[in-house]
Amino acid sequence: MIRPKFYFSKIKRRFLGHVWLARAVLLFTSLTVVVLGLLGLFSIVKKTPLSYYLEVAHAFLFAPQNQIKSNDDRTNILILGRGGQGHDAPDLTDTMMLASVHHESGG
Repeated sequence: MIRPKFYFSKIKRRFLGHVWLARAVLLFTSLTVVVLGLLGLFSIVKKTPLSYYLEVAHAFLFAPQNQIKSNDDRTNILILGRGGQGHDAPDLTDTMMLASVHHESGG
């Protein structure tokens, strides 16, 4: 009859002999789960209204330099705010701010 303690140590020795293989499989599985989770998250975000705002932000932040008009090394940006839910006209502009960015100093 095989004693349980002896049998456990035999399994432990076999497992520890392949520890690098087990670590590689665990790492590969973890990376696969993370990548599939991110892909699933991106596909969910694409189907929500949030994707529109992300596209607008991307177009604003990563616009090519030749598409931005500047005067005297300054770029003026008009920032508009909406009334939002609970107002009589939620899609109308209720706030206007002007930001002027000086390219040399960054401010």
